[in-house]
Amino acid sequence: MAVSIDDQIAKVIIWILYFVGLYFSLFWLSVLVFKPEPNQKIKYKREDLPEISIIMPMWNEEENIGPTLKSLFKLDYPLEKLKLFVVDDGSTDNSYNVAKDLQKIYNFELLQQKNGGKHTAVNNALQYVKTPYFACLDVDGYVHKDSVRHIMEEFTSDDVAAVMPVMKVAETKNMLQKVQELEYILNIFLKYIIGKLDCIHVTPGPLSTYRTEIIREELGGFKHAHKTEDLEMALRLQDRHYKLKQSLEATIYTKCPDTMKGFVSQRTRWYHGTLLNVIDYKHFLFNKHYGEFGFFYMPLVACTGFLGFIGVLTMVYLFIKGMYHTIKRWFLTNFDFVTYIQSWTWNTTWIDYNYQTLFTSLVLFGLMFIFIYMSYYATNEKTGVLKNIKATITFIYYFFIYKFIIAYIWLKVFYRVIFKKENTWNKDN
Repeated sequence: MAVSIDDQIAKVIIWILYFVGLYFSLFWLSVLVFKPEPNQKIKYKREDLPEISIIMPMWNEEENIGPTLKSLFKLDYPLEKLKLFVVDDGSTDNSYNVAKDLQKIYNFELLQQKNGGKHTAVNNALQYVKTPYFACLDVDGYVHKDSVRHIMEEFTSDDVAAVMPVMKVAETKNMLQKVQELEYILNIFLKYIIGKLDCIHVTPGPLSTYRTEIIREELGGFKHAHKTEDLEMALRLQDRHYKLKQSLEATIYTKCPDTMKGFVSQRTRWYHGTLLNVIDYKHFLFNKHYGEFGFFYMPLVACTGFLGFIGVLTMVYLFIKGMYHTIKRWFLTNFDFVTYIQSWTWNTTWIDYNYQTLFTSLVLFGLMFIFIYMSYYATNEKTGVLKNIKATITFIYYFFIYKFIIAYIWLKVFYRVIFKKENTWNKDN
């Protein structure tokens, strides 16, 4: 049977994606193996720990502010060296009054401003910060008691400008949240690996910690940055050749969307902001001046969404085409399913299998399972048999269903970028 031109194109696309997936899986694992982490953490005595400020922007968080403050004041860190700022960014609920009542229990500064976005709230508090380090903390994040101490141990040289914690999902009630939990763990481990090559491109909101002098005095604080100020800040730090590090010991628990609407809204904002910031910082692309980050990683960030979307689109096309031919055969037999089933035989022999595709797929999936196991192990998650079975089920959902949702989100993002739609933010994300 002759192979149509569209089948040939689809085959080329799939093999390109096979190669990309296989190459990067092996590449990240090789970085992990052949570029060991130097043991240079600073082991502070309790009395020598540096002072640090924690800034918490707040918008309509009356239910979350209490538990988050409680977790902060349980930190294994000298309270006299912790300065806390809560900034009410024009909340329309009772958040400000709730926070004011909590001041009777906890010692923190409470600021209030008109709604201007997260970056304005952080900058507002930043002008009052007198400590050498500060952290940004989303109000729906719950901090492990040792997290701040572990983060401070990672500031091993003056060119380390920011350190990120391990971000985990606080609780999972449905499969959508479970797959986000898996994705968070995979991404944290990947950030740890690419951090070895100085390629981290985002400093997420939950407890990312910075050197105050660099952010406030040298860079002038945070920017609007298409409502993804944490990503833009990382790019600006990379532009100045500062180092960003991913801790594997400092842990923070955060809430994630539990509905498809909230998830799509959140990821649309994230990916839209990512693409717009890549455009703003296009001078990074294939620029040897920025090392692996410019020549290798930023181009990958720029094209990942496109490659993923094309891959899913190709799979959908092949599925629809296969269904069309199947339905056509049914039509030609007047939908006589009984005869069709009775006459159906398995004619495939071992020679008919495409062992090249089968082998490549098994290797790729095998590497992914290895990566999942190592991610769980590195982030101090349980890796027992039962846990691995649950992770495997989640991974199947992640690979075969979740990726189609992500492709739909990227389609929305491409549409919004092409037609110059503004990136939006709402309470769901």
